[in-house]
Amino acid sequence: MAKRNNRGAIHRFLFLVLLFCTALAYVWQQIQVMKVGYAINQLKVQIEERENENRFLRMRISNLGSLERVEKIAKERLKMVNPPPENIIYLPTQ
Repeated sequence: MAKRNNRGAIHRFLFLVLLFCTALAYVWQQIQVMKVGYAINQLKVQIEERENENRFLRMRISNLGSLERVEKIAKERLKMVNPPPENIIYLPTQ
């Protein structure tokens, strides 16, 4: 009879250990899912920041390369002037 109680106690103990290990694995899995979720959200924020920076830089390139700006710098900073009409030579188009 003592062996039966002993065997029953061992079975209960093993069942509890198995239950604990299963619960521990589930909790670990949920923690990993949360970590991956946080990492994904952080990467989405970084992507959005880079896209905003990219839009800003493209707009800046467009503004810096505009013909109006180049002409203004040429006239104001470099003191360039438009040539008089008699100095303009037109080449024939082919």
